[in-house]
Amino acid sequence: MESVEAGETPGMGVGRGATYLIAGQASLVISGYIVNIGLGYLLGPVEFGRFATIVSLAVLLETVFLIGVPTALGKHIAETRGGERSLIRRLGWLQLVGSGIILLALLGMAQFLSGWLNDPGLAEYIRVIAWGMPASAAFQLYTRILNGLAAFGRQAAVIALFSVLRLLFTFGFVALGTGTTGALWAMVLATVLASWAASMFGRGKGHSNTGDGSWRELFDAGVKFAIFSGAVRFLTTADQLFVKALALDHAQAGFYAVAGLFGKVPHFVALAMSAAIFPLAAKSAALHAGEGVAHSVAQAVRGLAMLLLPLIAVTIVLGQPLLTTIFGVAYAPAAQVLWVLVLGATLLGLFRVFAMAVSAAGGLRFALFASLLMVLLDGIICLALIPVAGMVGAAVAIVITASVGCLIMARHITKRFGRLNPLASLGRIVLASAIVGALAYSARGLTGAWALLACAMLYLAHFGILVALGEVRPAEVVSLFSVLPIGSLGGKLGSRIRRLWGR
Repeated sequence: MESVEAGETPGMGVGRGATYLIAGQASLVISGYIVNIGLGYLLGPVEFGRFATIVSLAVLLETVFLIGVPTALGKHIAETRGGERSLIRRLGWLQLVGSGIILLALLGMAQFLSGWLNDPGLAEYIRVIAWGMPASAAFQLYTRILNGLAAFGRQAAVIALFSVLRLLFTFGFVALGTGTTGALWAMVLATVLASWAASMFGRGKGHSNTGDGSWRELFDAGVKFAIFSGAVRFLTTADQLFVKALALDHAQAGFYAVAGLFGKVPHFVALAMSAAIFPLAAKSAALHAGEGVAHSVAQAVRGLAMLLLPLIAVTIVLGQPLLTTIFGVAYAPAAQVLWVLVLGATLLGLFRVFAMAVSAAGGLRFALFASLLMVLLDGIICLALIPVAGMVGAAVAIVITASVGCLIMARHITKRFGRLNPLASLGRIVLASAIVGALAYSARGLTGAWALLACAMLYLAHFGILVALGEVRPAEVVSLFSVLPIGSLGGKLGSRIRRLWGR
């Protein structure tokens, strides 16, 4: 079995593997922003809103139906150093059949779904993404297999390949005059080619031992993961679908999608925080050290506040200059929901951190219950507010839903593991963010690159104020930034600075 790539060992260090994956994820994030910004300019608010709505639908379906089994399979491969070949084959067929069912369902329900989304013209686009479902299923399967084999370099290469192909195909097809249809076919074609590359990289996987592995156990684990991840994904994508379906002005879907791009920043930070807190909470729970779980959660809350509260402050004051600088004056109306969406995304990120900590400490069932409750609440509020307030109603729904979820999880953690006690730190962080917001008023007249530079300087000033208030030391600031896509570099730099400061 060839479980690792040339020059790697099965026990490749976490740092090296993380560096590969960070590079791959960075390429995905950067290419995604380039595609969305470019299409925002080329397609205009109405067509870009249609594109964003269809992509949100595709991502939601992929997360709910096509990620659970590959994730469970990757765990099995990692635990058994290659996995049982017959088990891999059986689950592979299960994944393919599942994607085929989704393909047929989308083709058959395209007209119905487009009617529900209040835009009959979307039926053509739904049929396009339907053909991408088997490719997405294969992509998820083979990349999770590579992850289980610890072939992080190959996994990152596949992700980077998809990112590059998506860029080239999207702008190539749109330049030929294919519009939204071409952009969607570009995503499908990029996924097909990247899946083929992943399948080549994953050859030689598995061994012939029969063992005691049960595909039913893996499937059951996959279903549980799919429910949890699907619920969280619903909360981050369904609002775009609701706006498209319920808002009277079709352009609002495009405005909301543009504002939502800023909301992805808290999502990326929360992903890193939740990944960091999971093993810490699991270890503390295994040692029956509940206070350790509470301490880890409190530190994560503090980190999220440091990174994201200044972002909220800046977008409150400079939201419109930022939007018009990046997307043009046509998207200026999106400013009215920008800071609300960033706040909602921050609260959702906090909920994700809480839920991951509780799951790691043996509370997966409670985390699932809270997630599903939030899905129900978000749907009800969206149905009530969007017909009246449009995209503002969707943004408010996210804030209310995420706030309720955070309160439920915080109460559960406090009751089970002890008080979090982050209030003193949060007070100083809120004060620093408020000062940054006040300073931002002096930059309200700036446009273009000067507005972006002002935002960057204000963001950095926030951490200078925290140092002045005695909340953090310079070394901690560098360590904090290690959760971002430059994490491996930040972590190394942070360790050096901590040694210099005697920490």
